[in-house]
Amino acid sequence: MGTLRVRTSTTRSSHSFTRLRRAIEPELGEPIPDVEIEVVCRRQMFSKQTLAAYLAVTERHLEHLVASGELVAIKVGGAVRFDIDDVDAYLARRRTRAKA
Repeated sequence: MGTLRVRTSTTRSSHSFTRLRRAIEPELGEPIPDVEIEVVCRRQMFSKQTLAAYLAVTERHLEHLVASGELVAIKVGGAVRFDIDDVDAYLARRRTRAKA
C-alpha cells in the first residue's frame, strides 16, 4: 500500500493521528501505512480590534471605511474580519509619495 496524503490547517491533526496510530497498530497486529501530513496555513485575518491597533485608528473609523466601501470586511458568524490582502490593497491605494 502507498502513502496516504492528508492536508490540514492545524498541526493538532498530525499529533492526533500519531496518537491514534500508536493505539491501533498493536491491536491490528500490523503497521498502519505511512501518512504524509501537510500542514496548510490558514489565511491571515484581522479582527476589528487588531486591525484598529495595527492601523492606529479607532474601531469606529474602520466602520466608516467599510460603510464607504474603502475597506472590505468579511462577516464570520457574528464577528467582523478583515483579510490581510484586502488591508494591503487598501494601504496601497492610500500610499502617497513624500514631497521633497
